[in-house]
Amino acid sequence: MDSDGPLPPPEGSKERSPFSAHDARFSAGVSGLPSVRRPREADNAAARFATGAPARLGVANPPSRFILYIIRRDAAVDLNAGLSAALGVSAMRLLGSRSSIRATVLTASARGVIACAVVGGLVARPAEGPDFAMADVHPSAANQQYHMPSALGRGGRYEVTGASLVDLVGTAYGVERYQVLGGPVWLASDRFDVIAKAPPTTPQDSLGPMMQSLLAERFKLVAHRDSREIACFRLQTNKDGLNLRHADGSDEGRCRRLPQAGAVSGDEPAYLTLSCRGVTMRAFASTLREYGEGYVDAPVIVDATGLQGLWDFDVRWSMPGQPSGEGGRTTLFDALSRQLGLRLERGTVTMPVVVVDNVNRAPTPNLPGVADIMQAPAEFEVASVKPSVLARPQGRGLQNGKADLLGRTLEDLITRLWGIRFPEMLVGAPNWLDSDRFDIVAEASSGPSSGPEPSSESLQLMLRSLLVERFKIAIHTEDRPMDVYALVRTGALKLDRADESSRSSCKWPMIIPGLIPRTFICQNTTMATLAGDLPQMATAYIDRPVVDATGLAGGWDFTLNFDFKVSQHRAANDQEQADQIPSAAVPTGGMTVFEALEKELGLKLERQKHPMPVFVIDHIDRTPTEN
Repeated sequence: MDSDGPLPPPEGSKERSPFSAHDARFSAGVSGLPSVRRPREADNAAARFATGAPARLGVANPPSRFILYIIRRDAAVDLNAGLSAALGVSAMRLLGSRSSIRATVLTASARGVIACAVVGGLVARPAEGPDFAMADVHPSAANQQYHMPSALGRGGRYEVTGASLVDLVGTAYGVERYQVLGGPVWLASDRFDVIAKAPPTTPQDSLGPMMQSLLAERFKLVAHRDSREIACFRLQTNKDGLNLRHADGSDEGRCRRLPQAGAVSGDEPAYLTLSCRGVTMRAFASTLREYGEGYVDAPVIVDATGLQGLWDFDVRWSMPGQPSGEGGRTTLFDALSRQLGLRLERGTVTMPVVVVDNVNRAPTPNLPGVADIMQAPAEFEVASVKPSVLARPQGRGLQNGKADLLGRTLEDLITRLWGIRFPEMLVGAPNWLDSDRFDIVAEASSGPSSGPEPSSESLQLMLRSLLVERFKIAIHTEDRPMDVYALVRTGALKLDRADESSRSSCKWPMIIPGLIPRTFICQNTTMATLAGDLPQMATAYIDRPVVDATGLAGGWDFTLNFDFKVSQHRAANDQEQADQIPSAAVPTGGMTVFEALEKELGLKLERQKHPMPVFVIDHIDRTPTEN
């Protein structure tokens, strides 16, 4: 082989030009070939790749024509710098030690010289437009917490958890959930995690186009923009006159929810008070939609008052489903009319929408190794972990790129960071895990070159990595029998068979501290989905996983009403906050979630043993390594 030139084309190749436009994808797994000298084109390509030019990972298909250059071991640092700049991950992590680096593929196309690093079955290829460099897309784990950021995180990292296709499409096209129409019935119920990496210099306004490209590639999404009539409420003025006053200042303010005086009891209706200062009617309409759960069943409230400027006012109404009580009960509609001189009327409004024409239920598989790479979080720049003298948790938690966790037990940290919902799902814990306390203070890198602050999910991954390193934690998962609630039939069903063409969804009420009735309106919902959601619907009642044992197939329509009680343990992050929350019992005449399931739906929760995934601690040190 000539060491001064490129390798010859593959046998049978009909391509004559070494710079084919089809050279954007390459076969992988080349190794053990003799080294050759890199020509100037290779150095230029590596330099271009190191600048963070848009690139993405694609399937490694055999090309019709390519040029292959072998990188010597002494050039590994250049490859590492190029990959680190473009993808935000270390090439040493991708490729292993320098001695294992065999080759990189370099090619040229009509758009210029591009460098692509072959890593097992992975290959970076140039993007047609704004695109993520790498993405891990997979179904969410059961009971995964929902997180849908509206901006790229630090270094171009973007993390979504527990999001439906409705959420993802809405972010991609810049519309609200109710503006996403069409598509299959599962569009709002199936949940996915997306961990993606864009080049560090990617502007924030590229997030939408990049998400559109990702959904088209991984879910084969086809959608188009349109305008449709949407059901709404129209906020209007009464003929009897207004009871508002113009704001004193010229600065736009907001509406704040005021706490209810005294503890909420079964004899005292729960109410909601909004204190608005310096708000426009348009902003108030948006606030009403947020706080009007139980009264407002349309997705949007439109300001049709014609009132200009900023306004000051207070308004108070009873939470839906409340008993009359001594002071009577005031609905939202009554409160607006009597207290402010405003009214809500049903109507429609023409709005821009995104119509889903086609989408696959399962995303295309991740390429080998992508999930491991993307799950590997960045590290804190500085961190201190030491035993604590505090008797209760303190600190500001995870925020602003920092971890400030004082007096925390490892049991609390592990259950939160590993997503362990119930204590029984953590097995093999030493007896000191829930008693020894530690102070953890850490900070991510900061400064203009560091990019935006890490998201809360990034900080959790960084903290989890820190604990693994400092306490030498080893955990694996396996199925074991454990106590669960089985959702079973009790006799005559009180459910309605759903229209198979309707979109699966459950409308959850707003959570207000105190004791209030909660109403869940579900359509085309499977019993498996209901079982999975019940621990979140009734957190204070259900202390173990729920499994579907009804034997009912398909989707169902139903409404579930029960009295919600605050759980001190789960409603507060620490004992200090918990001490401020009065304990609440179900009021006389109120209905627990157990009673509501049986009386309203013809279902029942029975205690059973069932194989469930648990987290087993294989090893953990009691003393962290030194700072």
